[in-house]
Amino acid sequence: MNYVAALLTAEAYTVDIPVGLAIVGAVFTLLVMIGAAWSVVRAAALRATLEVQSASIESLNKANVGLRQAILDQEKSFGHQLHESEKRVAVLEGRLQALTTDFAQMVVNAVIRTVREAQTLPFADPSPIAGGD
Repeated sequence: MNYVAALLTAEAYTVDIPVGLAIVGAVFTLLVMIGAAWSVVRAAALRATLEVQSASIESLNKANVGLRQAILDQEKSFGHQLHESEKRVAVLEGRLQALTTDFAQMVVNAVIRTVREAQTLPFADPSPIAGGD
């Protein structure tokens, strides 16, 4: 009888396995089951760790975007303050220029007036003013 026919007729076959070999097979099967369970547990732990790290990275990216925006805002503010300061410096330079020009004109006028007064005084010696010794 062939093998398929024997299975269909439900004839029973018995196989004698030595006890030591059966124990070794059972131990290997148990070790494989423990290893499979361990790999499932480790895979779940790694998946959880990956989720935590992904959440941390996302949080850091959001914080980074916020910091970049704060830096851009500060740069814009500093640029505005610099522009305002430059305008103030230009105004003050204009005032200083006007003040020094007016002061120089006042000094020249005072010198001219002093020379004229010195020349019109009846008892004045014009030699120090005229440069004569």
